[in-house]
Amino acid sequence: MTRRADRNGVRAVFAVALALLLSGYAAPALADDSTPPDVRDAYSTKALDNLRASNGGTKDAGNMGDAGVPDFSSAARFGDPHQISVWSAELIAGDAKAPAVTATDEWLASVLAADGEVLGTYRVWRPSAAARAEMAGFNNDVELGRALSALPSDAVLVNDAPSAQWLSLDDGVVSALNQVAAVEVPSPMPVSELAPIVAKRYAQAIADAEGHDDAVGGGGSTGVHRPWYDGTKVWIIAGVTAAILAGALGAAIALSRERRRAGPRANDLG
Repeated sequence: MTRRADRNGVRAVFAVALALLLSGYAAPALADDSTPPDVRDAYSTKALDNLRASNGGTKDAGNMGDAGVPDFSSAARFGDPHQISVWSAELIAGDAKAPAVTATDEWLASVLAADGEVLGTYRVWRPSAAARAEMAGFNNDVELGRALSALPSDAVLVNDAPSAQWLSLDDGVVSALNQVAAVEVPSPMPVSELAPIVAKRYAQAIADAEGHDDAVGGGGSTGVHRPWYDGTKVWIIAGVTAAILAGALGAAIALSRERRRAGPRANDLG
């Protein structure tokens, strides 16, 4: 009984830690489908000029993988921006009846050539609640850019950053937008069916962390001033997220072990 209570406690702390992690990005959902003026401004003609002039933006080709820095010199326009949402802390904690997603202060749009060819994606964010939207990053993810161009305006764009999944949520149905997501969502499915799969995946991450002492150490600095998206490789995304959550879970797991050494308390015995 005590062991089960300990595991439930760890899962609860995980959910709280994740909620705190996402709270830096969380924003109220818009009342309608319109894009905020400051977000529109961030996708302005000037932003497009800067993107073309940058010829890919970063001098560090390693940030973009073996293909090197993408060439956006032929970029002619942006597609419609879509506000990014993430799985809610309640869904991750196993509550399939709670709201499935939480909106963030980030938007993503495809980058298009004059003939409509998709060149990649362009992301903007509000660094703080009071800030105006600004460029956060861009890449040459043509697969995702094409999916964004075909995404209905009323569909919700969902990013599961630790697993690098991009999905859409439309009228309670989840669809994969990239190949990584298609592994878990091979065909459209109700979010109520996907919710326990997502919760189980995160619960397994907790169990893995609990089973390795070196995974719950000090957890390092989390003073990131740019979103992960700006050319960061998938393994780095997963590593940073794991480090943040591991630091938050360290105290809970230490308490769990202390309770086991001390023996069950009266209220643990029901």
